[in-house]
Amino acid sequence: MQTHKLPLFALLLCAPLAAQEGLVAFKVVDSAPGPQPNIRASATPTLGQLYPLSSNLFVENGSGDVGIGTTNPQARLDVAGNARANNVDVGGVLTSLLNIVNGRTELNGRVGIDTASPIVDFDIAQRIWMGRNPFGLNETAMMTHHPDGTRAAYIGPFSATRYVVGVHETTGTFISCGMEFNEVADQSSLFATVKNFRETNPRNPETDIVYACVEGPEAAAYLRGTAQLLDGYARIELPEHFSDVAVSEGMTVQVTPRSAGSRGMAVVERTNEHIVVRELMNGQGTYEFDWEVKAVRQGFQDYEVIRPKLRSPQLRTAAEADPIVR
Repeated sequence: MQTHKLPLFALLLCAPLAAQEGLVAFKVVDSAPGPQPNIRASATPTLGQLYPLSSNLFVENGSGDVGIGTTNPQARLDVAGNARANNVDVGGVLTSLLNIVNGRTELNGRVGIDTASPIVDFDIAQRIWMGRNPFGLNETAMMTHHPDGTRAAYIGPFSATRYVVGVHETTGTFISCGMEFNEVADQSSLFATVKNFRETNPRNPETDIVYACVEGPEAAAYLRGTAQLLDGYARIELPEHFSDVAVSEGMTVQVTPRSAGSRGMAVVERTNEHIVVRELMNGQGTYEFDWEVKAVRQGFQDYEVIRPKLRSPQLRTAAEADPIVR
């Protein structure tokens, strides 16, 4: 005959049975031969079994696995239904839909959902990655994947001083559109195959009006307007907000007379603060004209037109990881 001490939860559960049977000691006596370290549940009062929990709580004799709502537990604790707890401390590796590894050196404390092999700190089915230093950049990043595993969106560092929010092209090799911030130059930029603005079509609310941006090999600013030529002379003062962002070097000005009697016009003086216009051949005409000024933005005089592709950070080379000042 074997005598076994029960853990506290079992003693408490057995208390009704003990009272019913007139037992005074929190022990369960089992006459089965050999060591029997586990205890079953029973729907009827049975000495040595838990009651009245019935099959809602089942303990497998051979393995010691505990089943709640199942008589065929497949793990140390198998709950057939929802479970709720204030705190859960998991110290092992579970090959289930939720895999939490707490302090295990082989996985570095990573959390996986629908994967038993999380690649980064937080890995959902190897489709959404989020974690610290995922690609050797010592930062936190996030990447999503298409169902076939191809890389989709990425948010995080691209190099030691560059950060990207972008979407990969169809092969998942390069980032083809998005936003980039350069920490060294303190500059940010948007990039895409084409940049648009769109707004609701007032003539047909079911459609949008989509205009594409004018592109060019420089980062430029412009102003335009209409002025008055008086006795062949005009001076146009440019607003301070333009002077603050534009450089005078390389600035261009176009003028268009709005009089058929004009002898033509010339820009005889131009800075990022003002322009001076005269009529050709010392003309003394008085009429309106349209004007437009274009200038390179301050800080972008050395704008790069040809640049390396933005290879996915997961595939980048050591050279591509070096900071590139725009």
